[in-house]
Order: sequence, then C-alpha cells, then structure tokens
Amino acid sequence: MMVQPMAVFDGYTYLQSSDVTITMQSNLNLYVASVTNAKSSVSNIGGNIQLQEWSGTSWINLVPSHTYSAKNVTSANGNTSKTVRSGYYYRAKVTHTITHNGITETVTEYSDTVLAH
Repeated sequence: MMVQPMAVFDGYTYLQSSDVTITMQSNLNLYVASVTNAKSSVSNIGGNIQLQEWSGTSWINLVPSHTYSAKNVTSANGNTSKTVRSGYYYRAKVTHTITHNGITETVTEYSDTVLAH
C-alpha cells in the first residue's frame, strides 16, 4: 500500500489539509481514497479524483473521473476504484475545492505512483 503524508495548506482562508491514498489491490483493482479538510464549516467542500496512466511519455486521464462533495461541514471524503492493466504505472490527480462566502479555493494534489501487477 502506498500512503502519501497529509498535505497541509498554508495561506488559504478556508482550505486546511488533504490526504490521498492509492492502493493496488488484488485482480488489478486500483483503489483511491481522498479527504478534503476545511478550517471551519464551509458551504461546499469536495474534490475530483482523476486516475491517470503513464503512457511512457505522458500521463493520460482515465475516464470517468469521480467527484465527491458535502455541504456545511468541515471535511468531505471520496473514493473510487478501477481495474487497470498489468505493467503500467498509475497515480491519482485530486483537485480539492472549497466554496464559502463567495470565495473559491482550489488545490491540485497528486498521489504516489504505483505499478500495476
């Protein structure tokens, strides 16, 4: 299992931290879990999980992506899984978003890279 340390965001009004975990499970099943944390209860909080496959020259977005969200809370959780191809590298690109009091804050975070086998 690959675990990336929690990211802490300085300089934001509402966005506090995030965490993304990517796991290669049996039968070539790739599992990603993400959490987005705010400093206080916010109107909207969530993220978009985009799985990516390394083509040998660039990262290719796999479809569909997975969006998660919650209202009037301090955190939101999301997860997704996909069957992938053996011998390829994968990662998750997660875009965390908070909207509150007319302000939208967005941060993009990448998971560790895992080899499917």
